[in-house]
Amino acid sequence: MRRLLTLNFILLLCFCSYGQIDKQFWMALPEVTELHADRPILFRFQTYDSLATITVSIPANPTVTPKRLQVPAQSVQSLNITDWLPLVENSPPNTTLNKGVRIESDQFISVYYEVFGSNMFADGSNSDIFTLKGRNALGTYFVVPFQQTWDNREADNAFASFDIVATENETVVEILPAKSIVGHLALVPIQIRLQKGQTWSGRSVRSSAFAHPSGTVVRSNKPIAITIKDDSMVRSINYDLGGDQIVPVRNLGTEYIVIQPINPIVSDSSNIVTIVATESQTQVDIFDGQATSYNLTANQSIDINLRQTANIRSNHPIAVLQTASYGNELGQCLIPPIRCTGSKRIGFFRSNDEPFQIALLTRKGSETDFKLNGQPFFNPLDFQAVPGQPDWVYYIQSQDLNRIAVNTPYIVSNTGYFHLATYNGESNTGFRFGYFSDAGFVDLGQDTVFCKGQSIELDGGIDKDRYTWSPGNQTTPTISIRDTGLYIIEIQKLDCIFKDSIHLSWPTTNPDILTDTFQRVCVGDTLKVKANSGYERYRWSNGITQDSVLLLTNQSGNYRITIQAEDSYQCQYYDTLNIESIALPTGYITTIPQHLNEFCTTTQVTLEVQSTATGQKWFTGETTPQIQVQRSVPDLYFVQLTDTASGCKNTIRLEPDCSVFIEVPNLITLNSDGKNDQFIVKYLPLNYYSLEVYNTWGARVHDQKNFNNDWNTEGIPPGVYYIQLTNHRSNYTVTQWLHIIR
Repeated sequence: MRRLLTLNFILLLCFCSYGQIDKQFWMALPEVTELHADRPILFRFQTYDSLATITVSIPANPTVTPKRLQVPAQSVQSLNITDWLPLVENSPPNTTLNKGVRIESDQFISVYYEVFGSNMFADGSNSDIFTLKGRNALGTYFVVPFQQTWDNREADNAFASFDIVATENETVVEILPAKSIVGHLALVPIQIRLQKGQTWSGRSVRSSAFAHPSGTVVRSNKPIAITIKDDSMVRSINYDLGGDQIVPVRNLGTEYIVIQPINPIVSDSSNIVTIVATESQTQVDIFDGQATSYNLTANQSIDINLRQTANIRSNHPIAVLQTASYGNELGQCLIPPIRCTGSKRIGFFRSNDEPFQIALLTRKGSETDFKLNGQPFFNPLDFQAVPGQPDWVYYIQSQDLNRIAVNTPYIVSNTGYFHLATYNGESNTGFRFGYFSDAGFVDLGQDTVFCKGQSIELDGGIDKDRYTWSPGNQTTPTISIRDTGLYIIEIQKLDCIFKDSIHLSWPTTNPDILTDTFQRVCVGDTLKVKANSGYERYRWSNGITQDSVLLLTNQSGNYRITIQAEDSYQCQYYDTLNIESIALPTGYITTIPQHLNEFCTTTQVTLEVQSTATGQKWFTGETTPQIQVQRSVPDLYFVQLTDTASGCKNTIRLEPDCSVFIEVPNLITLNSDGKNDQFIVKYLPLNYYSLEVYNTWGARVHDQKNFNNDWNTEGIPPGVYYIQLTNHRSNYTVTQWLHIIR
């Protein structure tokens, strides 16, 4: 279960394959050989009707700070991520990596990834672009196409690979490689487990075209996206990068039209199509000036060199990959099926000043209604009939910079459905091209949990002829949902009917964040409040982000603290703890005798507590308000007061200072006659005084921090000494002379 991604099925031109306007995109970025050219690398963004805030992140590597940018409405902008290259390039192969890239936008955008591989010979000498297809790219069942005509350049350590990224945790991927790949033999199943944002690369073991693993089957239990890469494909003396983000089997079709690009540089123009069957007993019929038929088994792959623009039909869904050339430079992309597909509006821009061709494909009769940025632009007389398919016509022409400027947004529109392709390159740099079309299906995503009280938008896409939602029978492309349940959409595009459903639910009932929402405490107490488990994140109103907080109440009164908790679905919940802080009972202790000098010179005293408490307990254990006790030295008396209604307790102390009444002897006779044999200070409180003794020369002969009538004078010669007693609590000091006689 996962949060719904809002769906849209607008298609955007982004220089390679059929792209998707969306708000979220995933990609595994392929490794491109550094020995030829692998940098810079960039994302190219195009916006439509609104300014877009875009975030590019590496979800499986949270230590990397995401890149953010704002792109104005109807604009194009590039983001250079070459500094991320070692963090995102999917290498080494056959290894689980934390390198998947996610792009999120608050508005609908289109995106493509460009490797503008530059070296000492030319800028963009090993370049291609990979259109990110948003929701179109995600699926759980793929067949992987690769051309098997052109080798990769072995001297540059170039290979073909397919690169997988997981979009959810605990994604189990099963792979049946058609040819041996690094670490695995052909036709031996592989199983890998990926977490959200993790990637894995299956790379061919050799650079020869025959070693390309075309027809490899990939299945998963949760949605993944796959990128294919064909690095430094060699044709004559040139070699160039090709690749694309592919689509799952559900987005494949049974009829295709492949347009032959204009190649004014060489006469033997290459126009290879790779066809991969998805089922047994697949019959493929090709019309490119003459008719040819092929019978394929499941996952079988063939390469065909087309003579001209061609119509391809099959009785079961097939994948069609086109590898074409400008001069001897090769480019590559996945071709969209034509049945029940197409768009009524496609946006594109030209990213450089190299030769640039535009191709249009539509049903016969719609060629008269094309507009570029709202104005007539394409001459209907320039459209030609498609061989083998008289109901379709196509247009292809080179465009100079006066007609199609660099880095300028363009929108092609028509009242009927159409497909658009571009061909862009130079004979000594690289060649890039792509087809662009709505995939012609509907996908509401997996069953989704969303937050109670919030709304969620379900989107059936644009460029459809009819929408019917149930329950409710709404007929709009999108609906806003605030309640749980099963929602079904039926759409019609041309003569095709598509259906999908999604079950929306709220998170299972969470326990209350706080077990108790009211607490009584006594002033001075420390209150530990712990939130219940079951949440991912916590934030208290005092800024603490742990699941528990310590609170100290210094004053009486009523207080509150709030907590916000977030579950695994990013739903937020709130709770409040109300605290009543109760004042402590107060009081004081009186004595009999009352006067200090009488108190300090007696041996038995009466203590009485005066307080607001309803109960008390003396240090002796007695609980009466008044007690009689023997005087203690030092004088320290205390009673614990209790308010039985609240349970609050407070200890009050009586610590009379009898230091001023101590009596210090000035003579001791060390003759063992039992009289004045020791230095004893009368009424001395224990552990209150320090003792220092100096001889008549001023030398200190004794220093005792805690003097408790325990000075051992043995070894002290007879004579006169100067003593100093200091109360280290009150700093009260007694000094006098002491005469020692033996």
